[in-house]
Amino acid sequence: MNSIIKLATGSGIAKAGAAGGGPAGAATVSMVDGGGPVITTPDIYLIFWGSFWAGTPIPSAAAITAAVQNILMGPYMSALLQYRGVGHGMLLGQTSVTTSNPPAVFTNANVSAIIQGLLDNGTLPEPDRDARILYVVVMPPGVQFTNPSLAGEHTFFTYSDADNPADSRIAHFAWVNNGGTLDAI
Repeated sequence: MNSIIKLATGSGIAKAGAAGGGPAGAATVSMVDGGGPVITTPDIYLIFWGSFWAGTPIPSAAAITAAVQNILMGPYMSALLQYRGVGHGMLLGQTSVTTSNPPAVFTNANVSAIIQGLLDNGTLPEPDRDARILYVVVMPPGVQFTNPSLAGEHTFFTYSDADNPADSRIAHFAWVNNGGTLDAI
């Protein structure tokens, strides 16, 4: 499977598609560092969004969570040291939002709104408690980003605490499409 990972100032974009240049079947990765902020030891909070996660999804939220834990502690994160010192992170937790579904064609604003709501109701730890939090939203199958060539993206929004609007922080988040298999996610 060939893929391209492109990181731009303020956001990162994972593109699925042929990158060429490598042996047949080998993954080829291209990365551009746009100089934006980097979380060197990320604290991941997984969010499974959609009624899909209430059933018996394949892959399951448990399988995805285990895979994320393996990635965070494995050689992939060790190899990221070359990217401005990114190292091992940890999984802070996970939650499922099964009472709403993402739109069939979603935007970053849709994703940040679901995170904002979870922050406001106390489901997620706020970014002022841990500036290294990366909220990662795992989508159900069958939805796509406004740019259908993107398989995932990371960016941020400014979170203002509902109890103290003067207290605003950067909330880093990512979303990933669900191709129906653990490898696709």
